[in-house]
Amino acid sequence: MAGEDDAASPPFLHMWRVTDIAWPTPLEARAACMGNVKELLRNGVRITAGVDAFDIGSVCGRMGIRDVDSVGLVLWTGPHPRRHNGQETLLQAELKHLNWMHTQFLAAAIDMLSSSLPQATVIACDEGDWAEGVLFPLDHKPLITFRTHFGTVDGHSFRSEASGFDDRHVRPWDTDEFVGCGLVAPFLQPFILGQKVVDIPALAIAVAQAGLHVIFVGEYTCAQSRHCLRLALAERPAAHRMLCDRPWGHLPVPRRGWQRGSEQSYTLEEIREDAYSKVRQRLAEERWPFATMHAANNWTLKSLPRGRAGLSDFGHVMWPAGTI
Repeated sequence: MAGEDDAASPPFLHMWRVTDIAWPTPLEARAACMGNVKELLRNGVRITAGVDAFDIGSVCGRMGIRDVDSVGLVLWTGPHPRRHNGQETLLQAELKHLNWMHTQFLAAAIDMLSSSLPQATVIACDEGDWAEGVLFPLDHKPLITFRTHFGTVDGHSFRSEASGFDDRHVRPWDTDEFVGCGLVAPFLQPFILGQKVVDIPALAIAVAQAGLHVIFVGEYTCAQSRHCLRLALAERPAAHRMLCDRPWGHLPVPRRGWQRGSEQSYTLEEIREDAYSKVRQRLAEERWPFATMHAANNWTLKSLPRGRAGLSDFGHVMWPAGTI
């Protein structure tokens, strides 16, 4: 759905995918949200609603992504559990059933994004000490902690505001003081590892210029992607490839056991299918949409070594065992 400005837009914007667009009830909020969406669409960005971070691999086709290995970057601003489809109460009940605290939700969601998109670097960022207490699963990708930089457009900095543009969720925090944590795939390791500050819009632009998809997720994704878009339009960066003709190294298909020390291991797809089957057999139908979280519970929280964010040491890198 391209508009009249699309022809003049940088072609790499067609590699951006924006998800989790909310449609608020108040008409004035809905109008503001529609304005954000139209601006993105007019410049060639593709938008897909109703994307579940725990099941990102299965909706890639709906986002126009044919190969999960073509996803180079996932950006999640304001990481927290929230649903805009009327299932907020059911979600909270499911979190209690799984005995998940907020930190466990974040660890599971980030790990599922990383495992489902093996060539993607997954970055989450928010204000303050949001990552304190989150034990990030470490598989094949190192963990880095850094400050974010979003820059300004026409003197305006990025405001972390909800996709629905609800005044309750327009947050006045300095987004250049956000804490970012990333599980870094080989493609971006030369550019991110050891960096104390990471320029988020520049990263989104450069990955798309390299011919890889960038996915924006989370409640604040519309504002984040809109700011990155305006920077891209203002700066009109020259097209180039970042690395080489084959920009990533080989990563093995992740396999995990049910518990540490287990001799038998399974792929993510095998664990997902097992969870789906058991949820449908044992739980009420209203809980079936949360089967993806049960799969994440088995995949993420039972067998994997963990790493902590280096909140007092930006640029800190924690490597998975046996990868250095």
